Amino acid sequence: MKILYDNNMPYAHECFSLLGDAQSFDAKTLDPHELTDVDALICRSTLTVDSQLLRYAKQLKMVATATAGFNHLDTHYLQNAGISWCSAAGCNAVAVAEYVISALFAELSACEAPIKELQKRTIGIVGAGNVGSALSQKLDALGIEYKLCDPPLAESGDSRVLVEMPEILTCDVICLHVPLITQGEHPTLNLIGEEQLKQLSEKQIIINACRGGVLDENAFLRGLNQQRMPKLILDAWLNEPRIDQTILSLTALATPHIAGHTLEGKARGTFMTYASLCQLLDKNVRKDLDDLLPEIPIKRVSESEIQDLWLIPEMIFSLYDIKLDDRHFRRLMAQSENAVDTFRLFRANYAVRREFSAQRLAVPSNMKNNAVIERLSKLGFQILVDK
Repeated sequence: MKILYDNNMPYAHECFSLLGDAQSFDAKTLDPHELTDVDALICRSTLTVDSQLLRYAKQLKMVATATAGFNHLDTHYLQNAGISWCSAAGCNAVAVAEYVISALFAELSACEAPIKELQKRTIGIVGAGNVGSALSQKLDALGIEYKLCDPPLAESGDSRVLVEMPEILTCDVICLHVPLITQGEHPTLNLIGEEQLKQLSEKQIIINACRGGVLDENAFLRGLNQQRMPKLILDAWLNEPRIDQTILSLTALATPHIAGHTLEGKARGTFMTYASLCQLLDKNVRKDLDDLLPEIPIKRVSESEIQDLWLIPEMIFSLYDIKLDDRHFRRLMAQSENAVDTFRLFRANYAVRREFSAQRLAVPSNMKNNAVIERLSKLGFQILVDK
């Protein structure tokens, strides 16, 4: 079996070489002729997989994307051609949830007790799928109130309490975690549009860490002449990578669609596509995700540190501080002669970022049941008893 995999997928060779002749490719230069004798194509969102790309791929049995989204796959063509396809749905859900948590603490970093301030706020989560669910678990860990909105899940009989959009618009923070859907009964294009923005104030925050176009950026700009608009924290932009520089200048925090770019999230995407290919071939999964990821040093935490609520944001920022990405992104965009290339290069060369679960905290045995430690554990940090 011949397998082609994107060269930006971590641990891909370690996994796919177990199944056959595994070779990497560059999405920018992949030629359709290279797919002539390929059995499985494993890609990321940077590759458009359609009839043009696959016109010589007569042996192709499977296309898998190591990303949660699959808009770059022509699934209709694949189905008609008898080619199996799959995505790595949920692979970066934890990463995006932790991005939002970092953003929330960054917005309140000037407060004496940011966690207590956050516990006074209500977070509205639009989209209760993989990412929205992961975020709700993080908020539960911190004791922060939230409301979930997901009309399709509500219609399907989801057992959770799901509210409608008017109630979400009353929340202090509105987090968008939906796919971009342009048609049908529940479109998400311009979900937060002119009418919704009129109901919001400068005291509220909108976080878009899903897809550009879910927030109507043009309506936001028009609204500036009529009212004081909510704060924006944007990771997803209209017309990426050709983003509106005016919108960028108006954001409280800005990043170039990297919310899900943790090492764990990318490795999870690789592993999920590997497991799907194993299933197609009726082969045993011979790699374990945890065995692939490198360990980072244990951090020992003293009794005095544990008794300080600031330990929580400090630990969050030690794994991911959104403010650093924001400053770096703005500086590069301001200096750039080609903003489109800068946006792409930032993503392509993004530094290694780890999830909370990568950090092991060694705590004194008499503090393992401390409320702060319990919150950190529920957030995903590994707690070890220091003997």
